[in-house]
Amino acid sequence: MLKSKTNPVWTAIVAGTVLIVLSVFLRGWYLFALSAVLFAAMLLFRRHELRMFFRIRFWVFILLPVLTGAFLIGERNLHIAVLRISLEGILEGIQMSGRALCLLFSFSIVLSKIASNDARVIN
Repeated sequence: MLKSKTNPVWTAIVAGTVLIVLSVFLRGWYLFALSAVLFAAMLLFRRHELRMFFRIRFWVFILLPVLTGAFLIGERNLHIAVLRISLEGILEGIQMSGRALCLLFSFSIVLSKIASNDARVIN
């Protein structure tokens, strides 16, 4: 029986490249599904890295595209109190934030795999 030797670093790089390409090209519910799968992977394998959800700068990073999209993209067709905002801008901002979240998860998973492999090589 032949044993195939795969290099875990190259596997992580290829998987990361595929995830990054998917993060850039997917839209709508597909992007949401990808972010849910990546979140589940983080929950299973990199739980300690999820502490980023408790940082203010993370939430600024995620919410800023939604807020700027509401005021800068599309026709302002929603009236909330004295503000006029764009539903199209909010939806585009949510997609931009979803892409950013997918990229953040992808890089975190891939880089942690490469770093753990390098630590094993050094020791």
